[in-house]
Amino acid sequence: MQNFLSLFFFGVVYDGLRANYTNCQAVEPIKEKDILLRKRIWRELDGNDKQNFGLTYAAQSACFIDALNEGIKAGKLEVYQDDRFINKMTLQEAQAILDNKNISRIDIKEDLILYGQDGKLVVRIIGIAPMKAVASGDSIIYQPICWMYYPATRDFITQYSVPGLATDNRITWDDFFEDRLFSSKVTKLSVHNNE
Repeated sequence: MQNFLSLFFFGVVYDGLRANYTNCQAVEPIKEKDILLRKRIWRELDGNDKQNFGLTYAAQSACFIDALNEGIKAGKLEVYQDDRFINKMTLQEAQAILDNKNISRIDIKEDLILYGQDGKLVVRIIGIAPMKAVASGDSIIYQPICWMYYPATRDFITQYSVPGLATDNRITWDDFFEDRLFSSKVTKLSVHNNE
């Protein structure tokens, strides 16, 4: 089965998900001495949400999960067991998990930083995790199946464009996350400042 999707935007046919970008958006360094408040937040992105079209297998076969799978198989992305990014998974473990077509959500771990001097609010994504549905009694819960350190994935996901967005400019997966073009809900929040 081909992992390509022919998309038609404004009279131009783009074949495949791969864009012609090689660099991701520049990120301003964090000024630790100026931080007034730092909160750690976990968000859940539902692939069935219309705004998150193309994110998971629930939307279509050529999606963000396919791009991650390709990066893992090529050895360009590292996969971890949890969101502390300490224990790496082997290639075989990662492939066995990510080949699961029941992935319908993505979990994001991020830092919300408020600078005291100018009142600027900055959000930095730290990690990203595909989630699968697991039956728990009469209900279904979603659990992260692995984690990827987001800053290390950025250069790779910049090579892929988001399917289905009809705009003049191609939007890469890095643009999708950095420009916060997704819909999400907060599932967990750190209790203390700077935690």
